[in-house]
Amino acid sequence: MQEKKQFFFILLLVNFIMMCFFLYKGKAAILSFEAAFLASCLIIFSSFYSYQKNIFKTVKKNPANKIKRLIFEKKTNKNIKIIKFYEINDDFKIRFKDRLKHLSWFFAIFKMLSYVFLVLLFFILNRHNLLNISAFLLGVTVMPVAIFIFMLWVRYVKS
Repeated sequence: MQEKKQFFFILLLVNFIMMCFFLYKGKAAILSFEAAFLASCLIIFSSFYSYQKNIFKTVKKNPANKIKRLIFEKKTNKNIKIIKFYEINDDFKIRFKDRLKHLSWFFAIFKMLSYVFLVLLFFILNRHNLLNISAFLLGVTVMPVAIFIFMLWVRYVKS
């Protein structure tokens, strides 16, 4: 929980620094920056929610105690190890059914609506002559920059 607070603090700090950078460029730059920032946050959180929901659904369908071990299973009886090997598919071809399942994970409706929201914001800002391309692009990149800073923070400060 503490790491989540630190991440959101870093995210807000990076957002604030970028906002201060765009203060002298005017209302259009600030509006473009914040619109892109909020849309990119919505995309990332909807992706997280979509994948989390699908993973929980898969785990409920296949509890850990029912899943067969893919490679081998060890049984120990009086210091004797009996290893049973199971056949696995070595050609690594994904079945069509699995491909459809993974595509449905990627093309989740909430995530697609988030991308549509980003594109609509771009067109709306452009139509009202409020679009600043550099501010819009930097608004989209705030989240990856904050993730990179948080990764460095966790790696060097925590250890």
